Amino acid sequence: FSNVLKDKLNIKDFKELTLLAVSKNGLLLKYAGELNDDDEVVQTSLKQNILALEYASDKYKSDRSFALDCVKKQGKLIAVLDEKLQNDDEIIFEALNQNLESKKYIPKEKLEENDIKMLIERLTPKEK
Repeated sequence: FSNVLKDKLNIKDFKELTLLAVSKNGLLLKYAGELNDDDEVVQTSLKQNILALEYASDKYKSDRSFALDCVKKQGKLIAVLDEKLQNDDEIIFEALNQNLESKKYIPKEKLEENDIKMLIERLTPKEK
């Protein structure tokens, strides 16, 4: 997805090429330029690989509903969300429920809150 290629194609062709690429490997969203802000391109890449959220524009990382859906599928994605959403209790709960390892990406002050501590304790496997 170089600028040279983009210059040779009209925007419609470049979008079609980008859609094809991200449908095969969602992480190629990293090279999509301003198309990382295009709903169809972003949705296609996330469908192929939810971790592509890292390369989506900030509008997706700060959209609460969108972010909530993503952390329900992969809790560790809380790491790439807007700071405000990283502090959102519901998003934190969903991220932890999906993957306890996501606690590494939750702000320390939030980890000190009683309800979050209790959830982590409940989700932590007990030693026998």
